[in-house]
Amino acid sequence: MKIFVGILIPFLVGPGLLSIDLIDVNPISALIEESSLFQRCLFWSEVSFNESLQRYLGAHSTNAKEEWLDTMKHLFEGLNK
Repeated sequence: MKIFVGILIPFLVGPGLLSIDLIDVNPISALIEESSLFQRCLFWSEVSFNESLQRYLGAHSTNAKEEWLDTMKHLFEGLNK
């Protein structure tokens, strides 16, 4: 739990973001937030993959297609972690 909070806090605390006082480190709250972050990650990964696929399908050169394939590969590798 402390590892999760330690990783999460630097991304949430900053100018215009959350105050450190607002972060609840209750284990159940942290699990709910982790689940929410995971769902958002999956959503944006799907959006990114669909965009990459459309760019791949619309690419005319082999080099451009290879670059979009690499992008999709990196997206899948990130999801697999």
